[in-house]
Amino acid sequence: MKRTFLAFGLVASLLLSSGCNSKPHTVLSGGKPPDYWVQALASKDAKQRKLAVAKLGNAGAEEADAVPALIQALKDPEVRVRREAVLALAKVGPEAKQAIPELVAMQQRDKDAQVRSNVTVTLKKLQP
Repeated sequence: MKRTFLAFGLVASLLLSSGCNSKPHTVLSGGKPPDYWVQALASKDAKQRKLAVAKLGNAGAEEADAVPALIQALKDPEVRVRREAVLALAKVGPEAKQAIPELVAMQQRDKDAQVRSNVTVTLKKLQP
């Protein structure tokens, strides 16, 4: 009887720990879900926006909202945020190809030489 109870308890704990629940897996970046970082892009603090962009780049293409939020961040008035957004899109890789039109436009119009240089590298990573 004791062995049966022990075996049942072991099987039950294995099933529970192996992910037999129906909750979808949430990608965390910096210990927070991507929607936290998407909301942080609206911060008045440029450091917070830059951090949010970096964390969204880490979340990558697994998170549906990450790439559109990074594309929006390409238009940030703060150059450090734009630089980070370009690098974050490079981290995401080919799954961020929807950013190509904005990156091409950015390559022509951005006043910062480092942003334009980062765009060149990122476009090579996004285009086949």
